[in-house]
Amino acid sequence: MPFQFKPSAKNIEEGIDKLLNKDETSRADMDVALERLKKNEIELREEIAERIRFEHESNALLKRYQTLMKTSIDGIHIMDIDGNLLEANNAFCRMLGYTQEEISQLNVTDWDAKFTDAELKFSFRSSVGKSATVETTHRRKDGELIEVEISSSIMMLDGQYRIFAISRDVTKRKHIENDLLQTTRQLRELKVNYESSQEAERKAIAREVHDELGQLLSALRLDISTIHTLYNNDNLELLALIQDMTELVDSAILAVRNVSDNLRPAVLEMEIVSAIDWLSSNFSARTGISCILDSPDLIDELDETLATAIFRIVQESLTNVMRHAAAHNVNITISSSDNNFCLEVKDDGKGFNMNDSRQRTSFGIFGMRERARALGGDIKITSAIDKGTIICVRIPTVSSKTKR
Repeated sequence: MPFQFKPSAKNIEEGIDKLLNKDETSRADMDVALERLKKNEIELREEIAERIRFEHESNALLKRYQTLMKTSIDGIHIMDIDGNLLEANNAFCRMLGYTQEEISQLNVTDWDAKFTDAELKFSFRSSVGKSATVETTHRRKDGELIEVEISSSIMMLDGQYRIFAISRDVTKRKHIENDLLQTTRQLRELKVNYESSQEAERKAIAREVHDELGQLLSALRLDISTIHTLYNNDNLELLALIQDMTELVDSAILAVRNVSDNLRPAVLEMEIVSAIDWLSSNFSARTGISCILDSPDLIDELDETLATAIFRIVQESLTNVMRHAAAHNVNITISSSDNNFCLEVKDDGKGFNMNDSRQRTSFGIFGMRERARALGGDIKITSAIDKGTIICVRIPTVSSKTKR
């Protein structure tokens, strides 16, 4: 290659000096031009360096993109704003059962089995510049339907909108979730049946204890009273023995009544307001904690299963207050709204940390929550350290005639 002379800025300056050494004005103009030339040279070098750096970064990014497309187990695909497929990785082809050549001719409507063409286009155009994750159904080449979770972003690339999407086959996960939901429903139904059977058994035992054993003890009490009437003036020792027997029988009668009430309070045969009122009065008498019932609304008559569940929830709530809350006051509010029975139990005790999973999943709270859920209701528990606890229950009612 012949030698090519490339004048440097210094050569140019020396040449200009020789030509213009007698013209100071021209020299000043040339100095300005030279400075501009130097500045342009610096900027050009910086621009070249920036372009080289950008090219290296682009190449590295391209390699990462190609590696991701090739190795990802999720289906990655790119579409235009109309849903025409522009590019897809092998995982997406396998997911739908197409070859690369076949899938390149498809539109999103060819494989999406959940949304219509109009719905998809509206979704694409309304999601420009946004990212979203949705669940949909895809149709494979062989006609099989699979459940898919898609994460997508729509952005501008080279002056055109492009949809970048990552699809994951979640069919197995969906089947597992459905099986789990079905099992949960069956367990709750089983729990309802078990509790109904348990309540029926308690009711039968309580009635038998109250009627049979109670009657026997009452008869024995009557016989002792007869003996006392016949012989109380003749034998002081016998009189003392009769007195002891009377006290023992009275204690036994009281114990039978307590056992019967613990199994199934007779007050449950009455309306729910009266039952909860009895429960709150009994709680105050046993613990010394003030328990006030407020029932401002008319309460529809409830079926036995619902009434029993509500009674047991209140009973469990008061048991938790007695054991853990160290409270001085408890307020129970019951009301009816929009075919729902509403219950609130509020105490001024020490409360607990809602972030403590051991507290939120204790057997008492779990039992109350499951009782409510089994009847289609829900329960919300709010608490904080030294702020007390509030239990709110809402259960759909089976109403008949209205009672006060």
